[in-house]
Amino acid sequence: MGTKLIFSSDYSPNYDLYEGTFDNWFLDADNHETIQPLFYISSNVIKNDILSSKLDFIKKTRNAFTLETGIKATSSNMKSSYNLHNKENATGEFILDTSYTNAFSYNEQILAGYISFTKEWDGFSLNGGVRAENTHIVAENKTKTVRYKRDYFNLFPAINLEYSRNEDHNFQLSYNLRIDRPDYNSFNPFKNRNSVFMSNKGNPNLLPEYSNSFELTHTFKGVLSNSFSYSLIDHFLIDLTIQNDSSKETTAYVDNLGQANKYGYSIFYNQPLKKWWTITFNGSASYITTQGKLLGADYSSKGYFYMGSLTNEFLLKSTKLAVNGKYIGPRFNGVWMNGPRWGVSLGVSRFFFKERLNITMGIDDIFFTMVGSNRIKVQNQDWSIVATNDSRRFEINLSYSFGKVKVQERDIKSNEEEKGRLGK
Repeated sequence: MGTKLIFSSDYSPNYDLYEGTFDNWFLDADNHETIQPLFYISSNVIKNDILSSKLDFIKKTRNAFTLETGIKATSSNMKSSYNLHNKENATGEFILDTSYTNAFSYNEQILAGYISFTKEWDGFSLNGGVRAENTHIVAENKTKTVRYKRDYFNLFPAINLEYSRNEDHNFQLSYNLRIDRPDYNSFNPFKNRNSVFMSNKGNPNLLPEYSNSFELTHTFKGVLSNSFSYSLIDHFLIDLTIQNDSSKETTAYVDNLGQANKYGYSIFYNQPLKKWWTITFNGSASYITTQGKLLGADYSSKGYFYMGSLTNEFLLKSTKLAVNGKYIGPRFNGVWMNGPRWGVSLGVSRFFFKERLNITMGIDDIFFTMVGSNRIKVQNQDWSIVATNDSRRFEINLSYSFGKVKVQERDIKSNEEEKGRLGK
């Protein structure tokens, strides 16, 4: 009858343990000790439980009209326990440093509801709706020196108009207001030491980011797609550092920077060149301006960013080979200048035993070139960092079909947005 009722509920217990041993020596130009070394160990136990449930109702009518409505409830509870022990050089004993040790809890409940409709006629398709969200937050540390509650209610409208002139041309024009919430760990206000000179902390006063976004897309024969977009962002989230000139310690944290304007262009191209050879290209470019208060002073910035990815896929009988090359250009992001990066990945897939067994193998970042380099130059800070992560990985996947038994994966989950905020 064209009616659907869908219920989904997910519980995700997430546990993280971060432990580190840090040895710091202070040497002169001749490698002689100038002051006694400093040794310390740290541990941070984080438990984050996410419980979410979602109920959707969909009704289709004979006159190409579809109505959707639903509700969603989410409860996120994060607890963090951080301990730091300094070593006494005389006794060799590690003593608890109470100035860094802390316990912090963050509880967030979101209740949301939405209603939307879709209407089709004469090559047009119109989709519109609104989502309402109420958020309740309680956060505190063990000693009660930090404790706050926050409640806010928002409406998020969205509308999308699509027109297919013929099979060759498709146009889409859309507008939506969306919210991007910070990672859960970004709220913890206590310092987490990385070295004598580097630490990071959260910001309990962080506000979510709101984006008013417009986008126009044209698709030609399902092969070539061009998109133009514009976003006006309030409470723009930005990674910052603050420097203590006397202790030489630099502390990283996240803050809201007034407003940002983002102009973007993206292109997608997918085309078989031969029966056995298909190429796919993705590219994007953007220009962003920001303005607001930064470290107590008026601040503004602007910069460009571009990236591209090309995939060649070859089909040789029952074997599929894919080679991907990616380039990420330099980017000025708020106060950071991110250096360029590039990488090459390779994947092979083959069927065996009358296509019952499939083996897929892949190597990411073959040449280990996805190296991040960043520089910041603002107020009393001028420093840079180069970081390499485990971007070169080997993966293998095996699957076997035993016959007509079909396993259908659930395509609707209620906790995808919340799991994306775990900050991993």
